[in-house]
Amino acid sequence: MKLILQSKSVPTCITLSPDSSSFVTFSLPDRQIRIFNFLTGKISRKYDESLTTIQEMQQAGTTIYKVDDMEFGRRLAVERELELPGPDGKVPGMWMNAIWDETGSFIIYPTLLGIKGRCYRKVDCLKSGD
Repeated sequence: MKLILQSKSVPTCITLSPDSSSFVTFSLPDRQIRIFNFLTGKISRKYDESLTTIQEMQQAGTTIYKVDDMEFGRRLAVERELELPGPDGKVPGMWMNAIWDETGSFIIYPTLLGIKGRCYRKVDCLKSGD
């Protein structure tokens, strides 16, 4: 939890895994997905989904999903707008969420490139063939 305070970011969600052994947070403005062990409070995984990182990967051509440059620019502008307060003073991006699937093996969350799913427990992912 100290990492979130040091990064000066705000968690938009905290979601407990189905077996209550871990929890996942999604935070703004750094767009980091962090997975913590519930009992120890220590971070077990962190995924960087920041706009800067995705933009660098797009320019280098190393993204898994290639998006046309014009479409990428449009999506980037929309994502940046989500971090700005609206007319009512609320930040629309604060509703971004990271969730577990029902098995607790995958984490699902929104990104600039679409909805992503990450395998958390490799043993379960190997069994399912994903």
